[in-house]
Amino acid sequence: MSLVNAIYQVTTPKCYNSMSEFENEPHIKQVIDIFNKYNIEYTDGDSVDGDYNLNRQWLVMKNPIEMNIEYGSVRPTQWNKEDFFTIDDLVYNGDIFVQVLWVEVNSDGTKRYILNH
Repeated sequence: MSLVNAIYQVTTPKCYNSMSEFENEPHIKQVIDIFNKYNIEYTDGDSVDGDYNLNRQWLVMKNPIEMNIEYGSVRPTQWNKEDFFTIDDLVYNGDIFVQVLWVEVNSDGTKRYILNH
């Protein structure tokens, strides 16, 4: 296992017309509840890097948190396993998509975001 500072970007297979409609989607509500449990601030995004991601609603963590890089996942170190497994189940059931970005701070203080690989 390796430790990184990273963020999650979360969306659903279905596109929504508004952030309020998106936030009321049952699976996204589960993610928001977990974020709130750990005081994780998030913002809405309507575009993230990657194909077919333009004008799609996203929950994006505002600040990186410490995560373990494991085979097949990147797990927040401070979360209990039940919360991580909830996210894991939502992903593997096709209810949500999660992109993980490692956050590295450059010598000038700017941040560089690297897709998990």
